[in-house]
Amino acid sequence: MPCNDTNDNKKRLLAALEKHYGIVSPACKECNIARETHYRWLREDPEYKSAYEELENVSLDHTESKLKELIDGVMIEKVDEEGGVNVYKKEPNPTAVIFHLKTKGKKRGYIERVENITETHNNTGKVFTDIDFSKLNDEELEEYITHQKRMEELENKIGTRNE
Repeated sequence: MPCNDTNDNKKRLLAALEKHYGIVSPACKECNIARETHYRWLREDPEYKSAYEELENVSLDHTESKLKELIDGVMIEKVDEEGGVNVYKKEPNPTAVIFHLKTKGKKRGYIERVENITETHNNTGKVFTDIDFSKLNDEELEEYITHQKRMEELENKIGTRNE
């Protein structure tokens, strides 16, 4: 009955995938099932694929809960050599907060600043920068104007090259 063996192997592998948070290599190794077999089952068996995708969601939920712990800080209990329990708070991790805001807070403006800049050179050796001003906010526009004024002042002091 290869069908039952295959179904049992699929169940075993799904259990191992859950244990290993969806990471294929250690799960396959634990079950002594080739990675290629797992990927074939994903292609050929819609029920297996659906169960695997659900495991991916569970794994992601787990990881998000760990991220939340990093954002909030957590209480840690450690037992010392004498058997006493020491409790301390692990402070929030600023990197985790920033990561969360950059990934989940995009609609509120928490994104990496991206400028559309194209630099071109003409025969004078000067660099001309084309900026899509419609994509800059007021603060960025003000920063650009201030920078341009400083550049003009500097050019006036030292003279322009290649004139």
